Amino acid sequence: MDLLSPGIAGCLALATVLLYVRFVRRTREPPLPGPKGYPLIGTILPRESPWVKMTEYSKIYGPVYGLRILSTPTVVISSVQAAREILKGRSSIYSNRIPPKMAELSGMDEGVLFQTHTARLRQGRKLLASGLNPRELEAYEPTMNEAATRFLADLIQDPENFLSHIHKVPTAVALDIAYGYIIKGHDDPYVSRVGMLAKYFEKAAAFSIDEGYTVNWFPILSYLPSFIPGMSFKTTASKWKAEISETFREGLDRVRDEVRRGIARQSVLSRAFGDDDGVWSEDVLLRCAPQLFTGGSDTTISAVSTFFLAMTLYPEVQVKAQEEIDRVIGPDRLPTCADRESLLYVSGVLRETIRWHTPIPCAYRNPVKDDVYEGFFIEKDSTILVNFWGMLQNDEVYPEPDKFKPERWVDKSLHGDKDVDPLEFAFGFGRRLCPGKYMAQELVFTVIATILATFNICKAKDADENEITPIAEYTHGSIIGPVPFKCDVKPRSKQAVMLVEHAVNALS
Repeated sequence: MDLLSPGIAGCLALATVLLYVRFVRRTREPPLPGPKGYPLIGTILPRESPWVKMTEYSKIYGPVYGLRILSTPTVVISSVQAAREILKGRSSIYSNRIPPKMAELSGMDEGVLFQTHTARLRQGRKLLASGLNPRELEAYEPTMNEAATRFLADLIQDPENFLSHIHKVPTAVALDIAYGYIIKGHDDPYVSRVGMLAKYFEKAAAFSIDEGYTVNWFPILSYLPSFIPGMSFKTTASKWKAEISETFREGLDRVRDEVRRGIARQSVLSRAFGDDDGVWSEDVLLRCAPQLFTGGSDTTISAVSTFFLAMTLYPEVQVKAQEEIDRVIGPDRLPTCADRESLLYVSGVLRETIRWHTPIPCAYRNPVKDDVYEGFFIEKDSTILVNFWGMLQNDEVYPEPDKFKPERWVDKSLHGDKDVDPLEFAFGFGRRLCPGKYMAQELVFTVIATILATFNICKAKDADENEITPIAEYTHGSIIGPVPFKCDVKPRSKQAVMLVEHAVNALS
């Protein structure tokens, strides 16, 4: 990444002063409570897991408080109720999301994630809804089941690389829904390319400077000459932009040609091309469809990886979940997402996976005009940090929040509770609600249920046969996931292996 080298120290100091002068306004009373911070640089948040510190501040200053990061006025929301009131109840003010500068430079500022143009955002969400609404998703249940089945086969063949196998699952599903594209073997070059684009996206939008780019916090750096030391991010952004444009265009043109020849599979884009001319903007089609994998794959990968970590650390949970599957489903078939209502404890595992280490611990918005919340001033164009981590680690709502306890969700009255159920708010609020919310839930449930039905996950052992207990350590980007860890993944029985083999053969 672009480091804060001594060669650009003067530029950063100048940028800080200029931004400070630009954004400081006449004080309006009363200000939001919050940490005082330091002159010019404001509040210093930890470089690693800053949402943890933000959660600590919320216990001091309340669920909505203010601080200043560098020269940017910032409001942190750590309460579900406050987030719903502000982000959903006042969505006309708070639905805006200014793209990180690195994302903008790399051509990732269009689509639904960072779209600031209201009409294009509305059209983009409508396009994605054509494949992601619960009713539309029914057509893709076979695709999800197939992706989960092939994942099980990969685990049988190569259990040690379980983390790398996970990546194929959401990519296969997203490409089918977006483009009607079927992956061609383990080394499909197009899959490799879109997988790399997803990594670019996560890097460009990273909240942490350690895993992202300094220009996201000092946008003025983008106007400085490229020959100045530390400006290498410009070259990187240019390279990414070219790759993104070429890959997105290839996917769009492929579907357009397949529709023309009458051989297109059902997909978001094939349906769009089947509509009357002029219904969809070319730019919306080009930029929004790919966000099924650039914006959604890594969250699914994170959740499934967290599931593996939880089963390694909490074997008693795995036993209870397997007992339920054996009793309800039996040994003769694999579970599917259609079994969610019947598998109450496994559904609890899904909810606890999202709550325990949510894939997106913090998101942001930017108000389009000044506002007042409970008598406190919120400045236009400030940064609103939505602290999902703080909401999901609230010990008043979830006793012992650091523990993985699916028993929290045995009470079905909590399912759908907008203030408690993580599936109701961990995917966002208001107009920026994740359009892939239902797909992610169904896919993650399908994967974890089929794994529990056929595999045992336990602690790996070292050369001396001592158990290796992994640490629940996570990355610090815009989407977090467990750092690589070891566990022992073995089929539950010969019958389980035969069940997977039979399911794979049925796909041929």
